[in-house]
Amino acid sequence: MGSQLAEAKDDGDERALSVWGMPEKVRGRITVLDSRTRLVHVEENGAIRKIPFLDIMKVTYE
Repeated sequence: MGSQLAEAKDDGDERALSVWGMPEKVRGRITVLDSRTRLVHVEENGAIRKIPFLDIMKVTYE
């Protein structure tokens, strides 16, 4: 999972993340992988969402 997230950040392409406890996928560009806080920063329509790494179940193109 970590390598998929790192690749998505490097590519700069939009991804869809399946996140535990969220009924809909989170779509956006991964801008930061913060190893200190273990949060993944996802930019969607100019807004940044910070998602706990351990809550991400799947990373896909959509």
